Amino acid sequence: MTDASQDDTLIEQGQKFAANMAEVFDISQQIWTKFLDAHKDDAQHPGPADPLNTLPAFVSLSQAMMDNPQQVADATMQYWAAQAQLWQNMTQKWIGGEQKPEAAPPPFMAEAGKRFQHKDWSEN
Repeated sequence: MTDASQDDTLIEQGQKFAANMAEVFDISQQIWTKFLDAHKDDAQHPGPADPLNTLPAFVSLSQAMMDNPQQVADATMQYWAAQAQLWQNMTQKWIGGEQKPEAAPPPFMAEAGKRFQHKDWSEN
């Protein structure tokens, strides 16, 4: 008898992953809220509870990710694939194997800026 999780299609796995990520962000937001509530009247630690003002950005990111779970799952899969390719290329270079021509950067890196375009980025 096969395990039901092994029979899932890639789409079903992506949907499960997206649902898990939404739950992670929901729980993270609850943690932030509890933390801030617990420290808002803390006389021992006066000052802003969020000195870098990260909470609005975190809430915005969480909301965007919950609104687009499939895009989050797709981007995560692309990231993992790019990481696997990076490790494979690095290992191949380390053991003196044949170098493959550089592929186009993955979409999440394409907009990252000039540093990824410099030859030192791919050669070193």
